[in-house]
Amino acid sequence: MEEARRTALLVGVGDNPGAEHRLPSLRATVDADLRAMKAALHGSGYTVHTLRDPQRNEITERVTTLSRAARADSTLLLYFTGHGVRIGDTDYLVPADGLAPADGDPDWDRPHIRESLLDADISRYVTDCGAGTVLWLIDACRSAEDGGEAAFGSHVTRGPRHGGFAMMTGCAPGERSGFAESGSFFSLALAHAFDPLTEATTVEQVYQWARQRTRELARRARTEPQQVLIRYGSDLEAETRGREVARGRRLLEAWLDVVRTPVLWDHVRDGDAEVVARLQDCLTSLAEDAARLVHHAQQRLPDPWADDEFPVRLLTDRLPLLLPKDAELSALEVTALIAGVLLHEAAWADRLSQAAELHPQHVRRDPGADDQRRHYEQIAEHHPQVAEKLAHWHWWESDPSDDRNAVTLWLVHNWIAERFATDEEAVPPGPANGFVARLLGAAPAEPTGRAAQLSTALRAVAAGIVLGAPPDGQRPPLPARHVVRKTPQRLRVRPLAALLRLAGLLAFDTRRLPEVLAEHLVVSDPVVPRDVITVLRDAVWDLDRLDQDGGAPSYLHLDAVCRHPALHAALTELVEGADELGYALRETAQRLPDDEGGLLRNLPARLTDHRLRPDEERGLAAYDVPPARFSLAQTEIRRLLMGKRLYDGKPSLALRELYQNAMDACRYREMRVRYLRGCGKGAPGLGGRHPYRDGRGQPGPVRRVRGQRRRHERRPAEGHLHPGRAAFRPVPLLPPRAGRLAASRPVVAAVPQQPVRDRRVQLFHAGRRHDHRDPPGGHGRTPGREGAAGGDPSERKSVPGAGGGRVGWGGAAGGRDAGPAVSARPVHAHRGFVSRDTAGPGPGQRVRPAGAGRGRPGTELAAGAPPGRRQRDRGRRGLGRRGGSRHPVVGRRRRRHRVRRHRHRPDPLRLRPQSDRYARRRTQREPQQTGELRHQVGP
Repeated sequence: MEEARRTALLVGVGDNPGAEHRLPSLRATVDADLRAMKAALHGSGYTVHTLRDPQRNEITERVTTLSRAARADSTLLLYFTGHGVRIGDTDYLVPADGLAPADGDPDWDRPHIRESLLDADISRYVTDCGAGTVLWLIDACRSAEDGGEAAFGSHVTRGPRHGGFAMMTGCAPGERSGFAESGSFFSLALAHAFDPLTEATTVEQVYQWARQRTRELARRARTEPQQVLIRYGSDLEAETRGREVARGRRLLEAWLDVVRTPVLWDHVRDGDAEVVARLQDCLTSLAEDAARLVHHAQQRLPDPWADDEFPVRLLTDRLPLLLPKDAELSALEVTALIAGVLLHEAAWADRLSQAAELHPQHVRRDPGADDQRRHYEQIAEHHPQVAEKLAHWHWWESDPSDDRNAVTLWLVHNWIAERFATDEEAVPPGPANGFVARLLGAAPAEPTGRAAQLSTALRAVAAGIVLGAPPDGQRPPLPARHVVRKTPQRLRVRPLAALLRLAGLLAFDTRRLPEVLAEHLVVSDPVVPRDVITVLRDAVWDLDRLDQDGGAPSYLHLDAVCRHPALHAALTELVEGADELGYALRETAQRLPDDEGGLLRNLPARLTDHRLRPDEERGLAAYDVPPARFSLAQTEIRRLLMGKRLYDGKPSLALRELYQNAMDACRYREMRVRYLRGCGKGAPGLGGRHPYRDGRGQPGPVRRVRGQRRRHERRPAEGHLHPGRAAFRPVPLLPPRAGRLAASRPVVAAVPQQPVRDRRVQLFHAGRRHDHRDPPGGHGRTPGREGAAGGDPSERKSVPGAGGGRVGWGGAAGGRDAGPAVSARPVHAHRGFVSRDTAGPGPGQRVRPAGAGRGRPGTELAAGAPPGRRQRDRGRRGLGRRGGSRHPVVGRRRRRHRVRRHRHRPDPLRLRPQSDRYARRRTQREPQQTGELRHQVGP
């Protein structure tokens, strides 16, 4: 393992009892140095051994033991912090039992003093060392006795015989190593250099980083400058410079650069330079804390989707595209933008650490799971196609692979994103409260008053990256100005959060990519997370302005080269979402006050992916554009959802679903009432304000087909309901002289609701056609809206005439539609249906439902029509020679006559022009079908 190949010995001497009269105590400084170095070396994979205030023999014995135990190609790091002196041309380190000359005696060159000190040349102790690289780091140039032109340790140039050697000291000749209670400048710089959050990995890179950092710390402390020096062994110098001695990562360095980026601070007026410097120092501490949280979380749960440059892209590239160039921001607002991104990363890292305890590679339900685990299981169930890739988790544990780990972390990141919306606190208050305490110069404690309000405002800005701007009615409302170090400053939370939300989408967070990318993991041609991160880092938004005067941008085009079609589809989806959000923000800006809406006036008019293109391999595109996608077959879906296959021919399933939906509605109603009562509100009444309607809107014109013969039509297709099989409920019996009593006592007959399976074959519902083409009431006539003579016009729908007129759908004599088409002959009931020969229905007779009978239901011929046509119509209605032989609806001839019409669709090229009579009656159709049919017999 890598940790076994790196060993470090840290020696710290803060107290020298035998030399305290000449050398001051360094206890606090040495303790801080040891803590910083130990933490940094642990992060770089070192096995650390520490000696605190050891004697000379303890130091030499431990150095010899570790050098002999070092394996080949390993790294041995030896570090000393304390006092050091130069006697003659030899450098010495002062151990805990070291001696010093008496006061007033400047002579250190005495035998007993030399023998109590440790020679800085440790070559004789590492002669038998088998390590490939030995680093000897000395932070001990603090004694006033060191002088002369030679630097401390200038004669130490020998190391192990078969390995590289390098010695690094904290200052140049004539300089002193600066220090404070927080630690020595050189030791703190070394700790930063070995920190895994920096990008220094080789010996030369560690030296350059420590040199730069030491100079910076000395300048901040306003002390004498000091220069870090390094000396390599006499052999293998070139190889030693390139030896890797630390884990490197550009996380912290990049984030520290963002803190002081001028692209945002240029929006602050010039008079706030001192305030800006103080705020930047606070942001630097926040960046270090957030970076450390992220690093530790990713050590617990390695994340292949981690992109350290996402905050950098967001703040230095995407956000300036959205901000107006002349926008003036307060120093606190720029601080809120930078701190919001860092707090967002800290919140994400905190939840990533919690996910490590959930065993996220196991997606099956755990009966004893806690709330967080159950929430993760719900996320996995919401993405079954992704979660099924982890079904064989025992294989994954025995043979882990990057692809399966990427699937697991994709689910984890979706769980984290959901927690931003579901948790009571979207951003945990801990890091925000500590940052506010440093910002206000207060002691770290639970914030109250102004500190609490500022912490809430900063967390609202941070949550905006995921959730957007806070709602309008937030309670309690956040103040528009906050006092920082006795200076009131403006903080516009809503527009800042909205800008971060859109900028986050434009920066492409790899942790929140669409599902199409996760579906292409663990397949034959998988998506590689490293390639995805590379493409997103290289993506550029090309700004296209309509005017050249620096006005509002017109378009932002995504310019990116993709290596996989799944990434192309994912970026297209993200761009569409960003475009919709930009439109919503532009609409919102019009309703905001001028000072808040002004920050959103530079938003692009459109965001497109027109310059998103595939990569080329050997002169050919890596994939076709647009990428191939699977879609459902619409014909098969219609057959599945609109035919017998929906419920597999079992009506009980449909009834059960209807019953379950009704029960769910009742439960929701009950929960809603309980909630309203718990809030002290009254439950609203539940009334039937929405009438039930079934069917289509107003039908189109009735047309006839030339040469169509109904008697020779074929049977209906299988699956269509036959209109003759509709089971009508019995019509109530009418007393004698019903035609005279109906005006005062209407009679109602209801027809049950049944589904309409085909447009050409429709059941007998109120207000719609019975036959496949003609409405009841005549050739080409519509169901009459006319009521009985003298009736209320509002009741004129589905009301058949009676009495001196006819029982049909055209209306009674004297109605609005009375005319040549209304027969003046009386009608009578014949076998339960109305005939033409009597004055009205007799005892025990029923009223024929409108439209029932042979031939065209409800057909009436005008008086004086040709006898052949009238006799033919009587035969079709079951009158005359064949009258009453069979039920007119279910009769064999009628059924054959009707269903044949099913197969012959009218040819629109052969439609006959309609007469004026049909055109006039076409305008009097029933608007929509209802679930209930009412027959009213009028006078």
